[in-house]
Amino acid sequence: MNKKGSHVGMVISFLIFILLLLFIYTALQPAIKLQRDKQVILDGVKNKLTHYFDINLTTLIIETNKEDTGTVDCLSINLGELTTDYSEKHFFVRTIGGDSENFGVEGDQLKIEWDGSSGRLYKIYISEQNFTLELFSPTNCVSLTEIDYEIRTTQKDKYLGLEKITDFMNHFVENKTVNKEYFGVPKDSDFDVSISSDEINFPFSENNLATNIYSDEIPLQYVNTQARIIPFFMRVRVW
Repeated sequence: MNKKGSHVGMVISFLIFILLLLFIYTALQPAIKLQRDKQVILDGVKNKLTHYFDINLTTLIIETNKEDTGTVDCLSINLGELTTDYSEKHFFVRTIGGDSENFGVEGDQLKIEWDGSSGRLYKIYISEQNFTLELFSPTNCVSLTEIDYEIRTTQKDKYLGLEKITDFMNHFVENKTVNKEYFGVPKDSDFDVSISSDEINFPFSENNLATNIYSDEIPLQYVNTQARIIPFFMRVRVW
């Protein structure tokens, strides 16, 4: 038996196996690098988009302690007692049951429809995002001091804002060059965004795409113009 020849054959087979692995690695390396680079771009766009759409939402629950059996039809609260820099904020009011309540903002006063009874609970939403305001024209308001109502709870959250989303998506295509710079997308790459919910639908704007498309779908929530939390999907793709 030729043991020397057997060992030489094993060494040659091993070398061939190593060379084959090196060949496969070399052949696949460009594709692996491309995938890694595109994934980095994709993650960067997703993170910057969610940060770009961020808004603050403060929710107060107040309870009236005052009672007025006269002809009043609204209560008036000084906005400075509810939040600082109120001139830069927007407001929305609901009943504790979740129904929209008639209200208006006049100067530094928040005026809410009121039947004059004590123990009424209201949810007041405060944000930098615009909310839809209905025309509210009370005829006889009573001003509440700090002893006439109580702030039961205060909750501060961060959500995505519908106003920011729609503004961005409405101008996405025309601002493509600026967007690429802001989101750190290289000149030899490109990206697209799609947003969809029960209220809005912004499909992808790009068609006839090349191969090597990398995409992701993210379930998120935004605050709409009536201070409701709406689930939606954001889809991002790069190529």
